Amino acid sequence: MREWTTYNVDQQVIPFALRELRDRYNERNTIVAIVSLGLILGISGPFNTITMLTLAPRTLYWLFVVATTYAVGFLISSVYRQLFANQPVWLRIICSTLTIGTCVTILMAGLNSLVFEVNPADPHKTLPEWWVVTLISAVVDVGTHLVQRRHETTPPPLMDRIAVGKRGPLISLSAEDHYVKVSTTRGHDMTLIRLSDAMKEVGDTAGLQIHRSHWVALDHVVDIQRVNDRAVAVLSNEETRPISRSYMAAVRDAGLLQRSSNG
Repeated sequence: MREWTTYNVDQQVIPFALRELRDRYNERNTIVAIVSLGLILGISGPFNTITMLTLAPRTLYWLFVVATTYAVGFLISSVYRQLFANQPVWLRIICSTLTIGTCVTILMAGLNSLVFEVNPADPHKTLPEWWVVTLISAVVDVGTHLVQRRHETTPPPLMDRIAVGKRGPLISLSAEDHYVKVSTTRGHDMTLIRLSDAMKEVGDTAGLQIHRSHWVALDHVVDIQRVNDRAVAVLSNEETRPISRSYMAAVRDAGLLQRSSNG
């Protein structure tokens, strides 16, 4: 029986998804892809938009559609990826694609009612759109999973040191006496190793040492907070790790301070 990953949705899952989206929009490839697709659709004018709008407003329409639907799909996928971390992949994909299909269809129905003055509740239009969006979402989600799984076929060497049931994407490493506490999306385990050696076995996981006793995976830092004049990193599993002053420059250079809810 698989355990559900529990999160405080308001304080952890949604902020983490928003930060992931912000980081994705800061990537040049993402912007280039969105703009390129928007321009292609704007020029070609699919779904009869070529006869309904002139070139400039049509291009703006499609740029808006591509950017917003991408954002909606990415956010929903990120939320489900966290909530369903310990559940079967097929269940996450089904729930994610159904939610994306519904949300994007509602978004498009509202947008088209404003732009083209069509009835947003017309089932003859919205139902086919829902099927198309859901199918596209499923294809993208499955494709993304297959690509990620191919990259993850060789797990970090550190995984060989912990229990099979605890192996998964790394969240943090913490030195405790002569042991290191290894935290993953599937739980915690202890292994007899020095922190410096454990950090050499994280493979391709992007991470940062934030304290002489703590290392964190960058993708799982959801917030940077101040507690009693000390900085702490809030992780995706709702745990916190202290940040020492000597590592603050590295934290700043990694862009983690931009994730701070304290401003």
